[in-house]
Amino acid sequence: TIVALAVDPFEPVIHVAHVGDSRCYRARGKYLELLTEDHSLINEVLAVKPDMPDAALARLPRKVVTRALGMEETVRVAVRTFEVANGDAYLLCSDGLTAEVDDADLREALVSDASPEAVIAGLIAMAKERGGSDNIADRALRYERPDAWERRVSQPRDSAPTDAIQGGSSPEILLLGYES
Repeated sequence: TIVALAVDPFEPVIHVAHVGDSRCYRARGKYLELLTEDHSLINEVLAVKPDMPDAALARLPRKVVTRALGMEETVRVAVRTFEVANGDAYLLCSDGLTAEVDDADLREALVSDASPEAVIAGLIAMAKERGGSDNIADRALRYERPDAWERRVSQPRDSAPTDAIQGGSSPEILLLGYES
């Protein structure tokens, strides 16, 4: 699985692309927001049958990924665009991290004054201490731009997160090939 983030050099937005269950989180003020949606069997079932009873959902396997690089010749990559604000912190990570570290700990690490490198080291150590047996990969970054850009972003730093630009749509790109 993969997650990637690109900062737009001309507008105060980022573009997030992902396949599978690798994730992108944003910490803004006191809020932590998951910006990606896992490509999993459970999420695919819920998209088709949102009223499925909890008992039936409980019988579905938990860790089945429906999209990943190399599963098929082509893969659909989900891409979303989000406004950014000065001080936003982003975490790109594998499920090996999120299986062991809860959202409260992720948020606390991201809003700390620590460098992105120290945030990563701390989160990986925490996941390993809690029994992390899966691969643990992550990257963190903090967004800082001049004040002129900050005024163009409609969302104040301490307000509740909003959905993506484009009305919450999740356009997809069909990846026809890749090199390993």
